[in-house]
Amino acid sequence: MRLLSIEVKGCKCFRNRVRLDDMDPGINVIYGPNECGKSTLIMSLARALFDKCTTVAREIEEMRPWNTRLAPEIAVELVLDKQYKLEKGFLDNPYARLYEMTDNGYQLFADGDRAEAAIREMLGSTLPGRGPTKLEHWGIARLLWFPQDQQRFSKPTLEGSLQDRLSSILGVTGIDETEAKLIETIGRRYGDIFTEKRRSYRAGSDIKILMDEIDETEKEIRDTEHKLQDIEEDVARLERLATDIRDLEERKRDIEKELEDISASVEEVKRLRAELKVAETELGRLNERHAALYNDRQAVRDLKKEIGLSEQDIAHFVSELKSVDDLVASLGQREVELREELGAEKDRLAAARNKRERNQQLSKAVAMAAELGSIKQKLDKVADLTRQLDEERERRRSMLVVNKGDLERAHKLNESIRDLEAKLRATGLTLSVEAEQEVDVCCFVGTGKTEKQSARVHKGEKAVFAGATEATLLIPGVVSIRATTGASEVVNTQTALEAAKREFRELLGRYGVRDVTALEQTRVRAQAADDRILHLQEAIKALAGDKEDKSGLEKAIAMMETALDHLLEELEIGKDQLSGIQVQEDATLKNEVARLEKAVNNLETELKRCNESLIVANKKKADIEVKRAGAEQKLSSARLNLERLLLKYKGGENELEEIYEAVGRDIDIQRQKVNGIKAKLPDEMDDPEKKQQRLQRALEKVSEEHKSASMEMARVDERLKSAGVQGLYSQKARLEERLAVKKQRLQREKTRAKALSLLCSLFELRQARSSEALVKPVEDKITAYFASVRGKGGARVRFSKDLTLDDIEVDGNLVVSADLFSAGAREQLYVAARLAVGEILAQDNRYLVVLDDALVFTDRYRHDRMLDLIQNASKRLQIVILTSHADKFDALPAKLYDLEQLKAGEVPRR
Repeated sequence: MRLLSIEVKGCKCFRNRVRLDDMDPGINVIYGPNECGKSTLIMSLARALFDKCTTVAREIEEMRPWNTRLAPEIAVELVLDKQYKLEKGFLDNPYARLYEMTDNGYQLFADGDRAEAAIREMLGSTLPGRGPTKLEHWGIARLLWFPQDQQRFSKPTLEGSLQDRLSSILGVTGIDETEAKLIETIGRRYGDIFTEKRRSYRAGSDIKILMDEIDETEKEIRDTEHKLQDIEEDVARLERLATDIRDLEERKRDIEKELEDISASVEEVKRLRAELKVAETELGRLNERHAALYNDRQAVRDLKKEIGLSEQDIAHFVSELKSVDDLVASLGQREVELREELGAEKDRLAAARNKRERNQQLSKAVAMAAELGSIKQKLDKVADLTRQLDEERERRRSMLVVNKGDLERAHKLNESIRDLEAKLRATGLTLSVEAEQEVDVCCFVGTGKTEKQSARVHKGEKAVFAGATEATLLIPGVVSIRATTGASEVVNTQTALEAAKREFRELLGRYGVRDVTALEQTRVRAQAADDRILHLQEAIKALAGDKEDKSGLEKAIAMMETALDHLLEELEIGKDQLSGIQVQEDATLKNEVARLEKAVNNLETELKRCNESLIVANKKKADIEVKRAGAEQKLSSARLNLERLLLKYKGGENELEEIYEAVGRDIDIQRQKVNGIKAKLPDEMDDPEKKQQRLQRALEKVSEEHKSASMEMARVDERLKSAGVQGLYSQKARLEERLAVKKQRLQREKTRAKALSLLCSLFELRQARSSEALVKPVEDKITAYFASVRGKGGARVRFSKDLTLDDIEVDGNLVVSADLFSAGAREQLYVAARLAVGEILAQDNRYLVVLDDALVFTDRYRHDRMLDLIQNASKRLQIVILTSHADKFDALPAKLYDLEQLKAGEVPRR
């Protein structure tokens, strides 16, 4: 397909009709700033070629210009097998008309749906199920049109109509219609048997059904075998149960006879155990009584011991209290003495500090008075310098300030005047006068006698006068001679000279001088005055210091006098007394203050220690008093408890001892009785009562086992009667016959499935070889293009099984995804791929390649190589480039379309 022209109206930013005519069969560059409609123009072309005019999808609605009710209208002239023109309207005015070029011009070829179907057939495009078309529906254009934004990195693919066209051009033998139908039938049959991953049989297939039926039959056989096995086990179980029942009945009779034999011994043992229980109870009561008496005896001893210890503690605490009272009295006396000494020492310290502070203030007043006198001396000097500075500034203000630029300009004008005068003398008029007698001669030079030259010429002498274009020689009272010249160089030189002199006079006139030397002297005098002013300012600043000037010194003096007066007022002395005051050394007073401060600190430390000791002594006294009170309380409590304890015994502690010994004797008698009864009882192993209990438990267990075995035997017998053993054997035989038949059918079906799998593999192998024959020339061409852009080899492009450019083989062994390359490299690769495929397709026709804002990520060197590639491809392809930077494509022999000019109705530049 080759594009001849495109016309749009009512499409986004194109409200009015805009037309691109006479498009070059080679390279066309459509340029303009961002948002001027470059991509809109190409998208309008796509909508006209690939979408139905009746589509009302959002994408079509968005083509309408903002805030208008305009409907998109597009007209395209193109060359396919013939030259056609397609006119199409959308939304409010849907229509489609296709014209073909005849000897009589364009004639209607088809309209409506037939026109759209015809153009789709020519372009190999398709329609989606619903909505607008997308890139994948655009046939060959889906690869040859390079979109902008993120779609620029969509990987090129060779599917559909593009694959068919390439196969035809490259002579690759594909699969014909009959083979395709056979492959489809085999594939469908294969799909009925196997899952998509070919790892298992599909549910619902004959093989899967047979396998499931075989599994079910085998399960039924196993269940039947299990039932037969259970019956055989039940028969054996029945025999074992009969034997067990007979054994249990015999064991039961033996136990019952043994129980009857030991019944008399059991009764005797029971009687002895009853007597033992009564005796042990009495023994326990006596032991409890004896233990209570023992505890009372021990409590009496403990209380008596506690009373003795408490009396000792009280005596000790009384002694300690006396010692602590003496210490508290001593510390109290010492505290009073220390407080009196500390008060006296603090008074002496305060007096010493006041004395030192007054001495420091006196010293400060004397120093301030001295400094004040020094500053006043400086003020006198600064006042004299300030007067000189004011006089100098007044003189400086009366001087003219010569601008440095004016001085430089005056020098340049003076040099220019000398050069122009010399040039005039070389190229202008020269009048030579030789006097026969002494005579006065005047020469007026320049038009209108603007410059006068005079000389007295004596007899025999010569006088020479130079002019430019005109000169008048005058001998008063004798003769007047006028000479002129028409030379253009002289005229120009004279004009320049007069202008330079006029500007020179005006410049000197502003400063009231007659020459450059006087002007320089004026500037030098001003600079000398500035230097003197600066010197005086620095001298004033050096004297004034941080006070800066006279006023600062005066303010400082006023402040110091005020401060001095205030200080003298505090000291209660006059200024006239300062000179007679003797100031003591501050170090002596400082040492005295330090000595007194140390003495005060020592007394305060000793007082603090005394107070701390007094606090500790008082605390100790309080603690002893608390302890004494506790001991007295403990003594009183012990005596009271002892009295209460002995009240139970009328005879006191002696009666307690007698009762304790009597109860001990009763315990010994009762213990002998208990031991006598225990001696009559049998050992635990020979105990008839325990033996009776063991035999009864054994009898109960045997009876329970006999009952359980009898019930189990009845259940097994009933199960055997209802099992129908003969029927189960017949059922197993029938199931085994059915299983054999199904396994034979399954083997036949698996053989057929294997044959189908082999056929599918053969067809896949053929398709792979066909794809390889198709893809390899494309890979070779793209690889060569990409290498020329990179400026080096070593990177071969590879198409995947679905014919998508997916991987790049680097250095012959490493395969990496194209996504791992930089944005610039991928952009170059995908543009090269489109140009390469386009050139292969162009063997039977010229195709349109669209590069929308391409090469934005490409560096300068690769950009130049890409331009060479585009220029070479344009010999066989029509290439349309959309860009905001037309200068980047100046090297291409392209037809240029300025979209802004087209929108404004101007003729675009070529």
